[in-house]
Amino acid sequence: MKKLLTFAIMLCVGLSMNADIRVISNVKLGNGYFPRFADAETVTYLKAENASYLTTTVDDDAVLRVDNENLELNLYRNGEKVVLKPHGDANYIWSSLSPDQTMILFNTKYGTGICDLNGKEIINLNQIAAPVWYGNEFVVGMNEMHDGYNNTASFIMIASVDGKVFQRLTAPEGFGMYPNVDAKSGRIVYNTEDGEIRLLQLNLTEEPIRKELPRLVKELDGRLLNDMKRQAKRASSTNPADYKIYINPGHGGYGSNDRLMYLYPIFVGSTVQPGYTREQSFWESVSNLDKGLRLDTMLRDLGFQTKMSRVTNNDGGYGDIDVLNTWLKAGSITQAEYDYMLANGDDRGLSAISAEASEWNADFMLSIHSNAGNPSNYVLQLHSGITPGDPYGLNGYPEKVPEWVCNEARKITTLMGQNQYSNQVSCWSREPNIAGDKTFARTIMGWSNGYGVMRNLKVPGTISEGMMHDYLPETYRLMNIDYKRQESFQFAKTFYTYFCNGELPYGAIGGRIHDVYQEQEFPDYNARKGTRDMLRPINRGIVELWQGDQLIDTYVTDTLYNGVYYFWNLQPGTYTVKAKPAGYYPQEQTLEVKNNEISYGIFGLSMMRQTPPEVIDYSPKVAPNEEVLVSTEVTISFNWDMEIEPTAAALEIVPAVEGKVTFENDNHTLRFKPATRFEPGVTYTVTLGTGACHPDATYDNHLKEPFSFSFTTSNRGSISIIQTYPAEDETNVPLTPSFIAVFDAKIVTSSVRNNMAVYDAAGNKLAVNTRSYKYNAAPEPYGYAAFELTNPLQPNTEYKLVLDANIKDNDGVLLNKICEIPFRTGEELAPTLPLVHDMETKFFEGDKDNSTDVESVNTLCYKNKKYAGTYSNQCAYVFAAAGGEARFKVTDPTLIISNNVSKLGMYVFSDYSFNSLYIHYGVDGDNQFVKVCDFDFAGWRYCEPDLSVLPAGVDYQLMGLRLVGGSNLLSGSGAFYIDNVHAEYVQSGSETAVDNVVVTPSEGKIVENGYLYILLNGHRYNAQGATIK
Repeated sequence: MKKLLTFAIMLCVGLSMNADIRVISNVKLGNGYFPRFADAETVTYLKAENASYLTTTVDDDAVLRVDNENLELNLYRNGEKVVLKPHGDANYIWSSLSPDQTMILFNTKYGTGICDLNGKEIINLNQIAAPVWYGNEFVVGMNEMHDGYNNTASFIMIASVDGKVFQRLTAPEGFGMYPNVDAKSGRIVYNTEDGEIRLLQLNLTEEPIRKELPRLVKELDGRLLNDMKRQAKRASSTNPADYKIYINPGHGGYGSNDRLMYLYPIFVGSTVQPGYTREQSFWESVSNLDKGLRLDTMLRDLGFQTKMSRVTNNDGGYGDIDVLNTWLKAGSITQAEYDYMLANGDDRGLSAISAEASEWNADFMLSIHSNAGNPSNYVLQLHSGITPGDPYGLNGYPEKVPEWVCNEARKITTLMGQNQYSNQVSCWSREPNIAGDKTFARTIMGWSNGYGVMRNLKVPGTISEGMMHDYLPETYRLMNIDYKRQESFQFAKTFYTYFCNGELPYGAIGGRIHDVYQEQEFPDYNARKGTRDMLRPINRGIVELWQGDQLIDTYVTDTLYNGVYYFWNLQPGTYTVKAKPAGYYPQEQTLEVKNNEISYGIFGLSMMRQTPPEVIDYSPKVAPNEEVLVSTEVTISFNWDMEIEPTAAALEIVPAVEGKVTFENDNHTLRFKPATRFEPGVTYTVTLGTGACHPDATYDNHLKEPFSFSFTTSNRGSISIIQTYPAEDETNVPLTPSFIAVFDAKIVTSSVRNNMAVYDAAGNKLAVNTRSYKYNAAPEPYGYAAFELTNPLQPNTEYKLVLDANIKDNDGVLLNKICEIPFRTGEELAPTLPLVHDMETKFFEGDKDNSTDVESVNTLCYKNKKYAGTYSNQCAYVFAAAGGEARFKVTDPTLIISNNVSKLGMYVFSDYSFNSLYIHYGVDGDNQFVKVCDFDFAGWRYCEPDLSVLPAGVDYQLMGLRLVGGSNLLSGSGAFYIDNVHAEYVQSGSETAVDNVVVTPSEGKIVENGYLYILLNGHRYNAQGATIK
C-alpha cells in the first residue's frame, strides 16, 4: 500500500511548464470523429467526419463566455457582447476561455493566438489547428501540412503558453487530428484521418493515472437542425441578404504548391529574364485570389453575405518567428517543419478553411482552383459527396455526406459548370465534368475519402477547377484580369440564379482578336490542333464598343499573348464591336446584350501586306567550292508571311529528293527537310517559282520572278561506328553489362533512346534502366552512348545489340543502316572465399600524391551502381597524359594480408576504357603489383588475381589499387567500381587455410562488427590470418 501511494504521488507532477512531458500510452478506443470528454470516464464522439454536435443552450447570464458567431471573436461579460480584434478584421475560429478565465485562445489566418480579456495578444503560437486548453499553462492542437488538395501529415502536439515548449505527441504519419483534453487526468483523445479514435496518456497530470479506459458514447448528429433551417430558408427567401457564400481562393503565396508556370517573356525556360520577377508569371494562387476578390465584390453588391479564407497572397508566415526559432533551437520541430510554418503565409490549413465555412454556417463554400491536364482544357467541378451511380454510395466512405448536402451541392455545381462552359473565348476539349469529390478522389486520384478541403465541411461546397492552367493558350488568358473576371461573373450568376431565382442586372461583351492566318510559335506552345488557339493573338490591339453613333468604351489588349477584351456592366441593347488593331484590316460585329449573359465577339483578322513577296535570305548559302552536309535542310525566308499550299507547290529541287515542306516564323520561312538525306557528292539546284504568294490578294501578292540557288553535298553520308561493347560475336559478356557504342561524331542524345536496344533470341526487346543512359562521354570529336538493362542477362545465352539507322549526329547525319551485333554471355562466377569487406563504407581513397600524369583521382560510396547491398566503392580518375597511373589507397592496410599461396577476389565494374587494373601489395618498402584485369569489358565481373606471382614466403598487406592508362580513345577518364572483396589467407608453405583449422573448445570463431575472427593458439586472427593486436 505504501509503494502504491508513493507511485501515485510521483505521477502527480501538476501542470508545471517546466515538467518533463512524456507520452505514457497511446491506445485505440474505437472508431469515429471529434471525440471529446463529457467527463473523466466518458468520451463522446460523432460517427461522421462532417457531423455536428447538437447545439447546447447558451447561458446568457454567464459571467464570461466566448463564441465565434459571424466568424468574430465575441466576448460576453454578464450578457453584454464585446467584439475583440487581436488579429484585426480576420475570421476567428476555435476560440475558448482558459480554465481560470483570464485568457482567450483563438485561431485566424495569422496563427493561433492567446489574448487577454481586452483583446491584447499575449503570444502567437503560429499555425496550430484545432487548439484546446490543457490547464492554464499549455495548449494542445494539431499541426498539419498539405499539398493544396489533401493533408500530407498531421500530428498532435502540446505547446506552453509562453512559447518555450513545443512537443510532438504523435508521429506526423499517424495523421492525428482534432484533440480534446482532460488535463486533470493527463488524457488526450483525438481521431486519425481515417476515423480511428485514440486515447493518449501523458505524465503531465494532477491526479493518479487512471487504469480504466473511458467508455465511448455516440452523440446524435446535429446537422439535421441546420439542414432543416437551410432548406426552409431556401424555400421561403429570394433575398440575397439571407444567404452566406464562403469563398476560398485555393492555395496561397508563392511556394512549391502554388502552381507556377514558366511563361515567356518573363521566363525563358526556367530562368527569369532581366526586368521581370518570378512573381509576375502565372501562379494559380494569384489567379484564384483575383477571381475570389472580384466574386466577393460582385456578391456584396448584389446583397449577399460573404466571407473569404484569404484576401492577400503573402508568402511569409504570419506567426511569431521568435517562437519558431525557440522551437527549432530546442529541436522540437524539424528544419522542414520550420520552413513550412515560416513560409505558410496565406496557404491556409485545409481544416481551418472547412472549419470557418462550417462555423459561419455558410449556405455554400466555393473553393476556387484551376486544373492541370495539358493538352486537355475543360471545366472540372467536384461537389460535396458522390457521383450518381457510385457503387460505394454515400455510406461507403469514412465521411458520410448527408444526402441533402450532396444533392444541393450537385445542383449548384451542375449549374456552375454549365455557366462556365458558356465561355466562348476558351477552346474547350470536352463538356464539363461534374463529379462528387468522394467518387473522383477514389477513382481518379486513389484517395479513400475525398479532398481535404471538403472534409469536415458541414455545408454544401464545391471545388471549382475552372480550366487547365498548364494548357498554354489558357495560361496566357489567365494572365488577363478581365478573363478571370468572366469566371467570377459566372460564379455570381450561379448563386443569384439558384438562391434568389434572379438575373444579374447587367450584361457584358467579351472576346478575343487573333491573326486569321499566322500561328503562335512559342516553344512548347501546345495549342490543340484544329482550334483557333493555334492562331496568334494580337497584342496591343484596339477594340471599340459603339452603341449607334456613340463610342461607349475602348479596350486595348495586353501584351501577354491572349488577345482578350471585355466590356462590363452593360445595359441590355444592341452594340457594335469594332476590332481595329494597327496593321490589320478592321472588322466589326453587331452583338445583342442581355442581362445575366456575356455576349461574345471572336475576330480573326487579316494583316495588311501592301507589297509583293521577296526572298530576303536562304540556306545553304555557300561558296562555289564549299560543300554542305548530306543532312542539311533548305530554308527560304520572305519579307511577308506566305500562303502555305501555293508556296510549297512552287518549290522544285533538282535532282528530285523526297522530303517535307513546313513553314515557321509566322510563315515567313519555308523549310524543306529531306526524308532521309541528300545523296553524298551531288550538286542540287533549288528553284522557287512565281506561284509563291502571300495571303493579301488586295495587292500584287506573287513572287515577281523565279528564285534559284545551288549547293553540293559532301561525301560523308553516314555516321561511322568506331567500337561497341559487346563487340560482334563477343563471348563471356558479363550478366550485368553496360552496352556502349562509340561514333565518329557527337550524337543527338534523343536519337539514341528508341534506336539502340538489346534483344533476346526470341526477338523480345529487353527493358532498359532509363536512369543509366550516358551520352557523349568520349573526347572530341567522338560520340558516345551507353546504357544498362533493368534485369540481368541469363548465363551462356545469345543476345544481340541493335543500333537503328535513325541514330544521328549533331549535324543531322544518320547512321543510315541497321547494325546488329550478336554476343554471348558467360558464366556467373560465385566466390568461394570468405567475404572481407562489403564496400558499404569507403575502403578505397584517391591517392593523387602517388599517382602520375593524372588530373584527379577520387572515390566515394556509390548507390546507383552496386553488385550487392546498398553501396559500392566508385573510383574515378582523369589522366593528364597517356600511360598515366592512378593510385587508390585502402583505408585499413591491416585488413587483408596475402602471400603467394593466398587467394583474393573482388567484383569489378569495368568502364571499357582499355586501362589495366592492378592490386598493390606492400611490406617494409617492398611493393608488388598483381594484375586484376584489363578493362576491355563493361559490367560487373568477379575477378581473382593470380597471387602466385608474389615472392614466396612473404606476407604482404593490401595497400590499394593501381590503374595504368591505355591508348584507347576512351582511356583518358572514367570510373570503375569495386564491390564485395573476398580473401583467404594461407600460411606460407601450406595449403591449409586458417579458416579451416580445427580448433579446441577454448578456441573458435567469433563474429564482431560484421567480420569473422578466429581464436587460435592464444592469438586472434581475422579471416585472412592477420594477427589482431
